[in-house]
Amino acid sequence: MSTENRHNVEIILKRLIFALGFDTDQQLADWLGVGNKVLSAWKARNSSKAIAIISSKCRELDLNWVLTGEGEPKPNKFIQFADEIIKTSVKVDQLEYDAQKKARSLTAGAKMRMGAILGAVEASAEDDQEEITTQLWNTFTEIMSKKKTKPHHS
Repeated sequence: MSTENRHNVEIILKRLIFALGFDTDQQLADWLGVGNKVLSAWKARNSSKAIAIISSKCRELDLNWVLTGEGEPKPNKFIQFADEIIKTSVKVDQLEYDAQKKARSLTAGAKMRMGAILGAVEASAEDDQEEITTQLWNTFTEIMSKKKTKPHHS
């Protein structure tokens, strides 16, 4: 593809309309947060400002494809998967921190059970994190309810 076509704003806007499933320039303008007249001006001037705004909005599309037409419209699935892993990891870390904080006041047997579950959370990057989190929560609430029902000895 020639350099002339690589940065032709009109072609780039057409790629966006196609990839996003829009039918009109107005739909694209709304998505970009600009007026339809702005799109017309970008096309007429082959505006570099258009490229900057488009670049900032194209999280769900492959920016290289949008700008050059090379590659595929949708981004690499690995990047999306990596984003999900990071989000899940942050949630698991927070749950682990909260559970460790609560576990400090539990009995030795309860601490061993919680430790085993926490170990499973850390070791199961490929397992369903939601199921493990539910198991962790259920065990924790079970332990806490037993702790509350035990009579205190003087």
